[in-house]
Amino acid sequence: MGQILFITKCIERERFLEGTFRQLGHEVFLSDQFLTLHIKRDTVASLTDFFKIIVLSETLTNQEVLLLLKSFKGQSLSIFREVERLPTKKEQQLWTERGINEWLVKDMMLEEIREMLDGYIDSSKERQIFTEEEENEKRSLSSLALNSTQLRFLQILYREHDQIISREKMCELLWERPGNASNLSQLSCLVKLLRKKLNDQGVEGESILTVWGQGYRLSDTFFKQITTEIKI
Repeated sequence: MGQILFITKCIERERFLEGTFRQLGHEVFLSDQFLTLHIKRDTVASLTDFFKIIVLSETLTNQEVLLLLKSFKGQSLSIFREVERLPTKKEQQLWTERGINEWLVKDMMLEEIREMLDGYIDSSKERQIFTEEEENEKRSLSSLALNSTQLRFLQILYREHDQIISREKMCELLWERPGNASNLSQLSCLVKLLRKKLNDQGVEGESILTVWGQGYRLSDTFFKQITTEIKI
């Protein structure tokens, strides 16, 4: 369970998304006064003791979002931006540099929102778990009890490190077939089972992150726990 702060200008407008977050087991605090208070005081108290994820409503202007992002700089927060439709890749890159971590798009499915939230909430826990000694005690990727397809999936992501591999590209690399509806469904099942296998074998946190609209990548904490001697 995570704590989410939803900054908006109209609370009633956000009830559906609030309900989705709560349905997934998260605590949500909606505020339509946060922006006004911040502008008047020109300061923001540390939020990391209370919230790990901040959602910025699409009711906020880009200028207001920029103002808030400057305030959050330096804090261990994950910032989500609610939008009607996904921005272009160029726009996404620009906003990523400014501090936006993810995009909450209107037509996202429940499973996609769950994976997105869990990845960031688990990552916030992971930062507290690992000491320098633990980081030095890495396990070999080949030591994990995985089938050949699961191992290949991790090898592909490991090779790309923090780069995102699209779902279509992953289908081609795994099965040498285009990413059609059947293959994409098979890939989703593979990822779901693989996440469970990794957790069952003691790999902490959300190892495989889903970047909505783009694909998959491995979490930073996965690289802290797992190494590979295999040339991939």
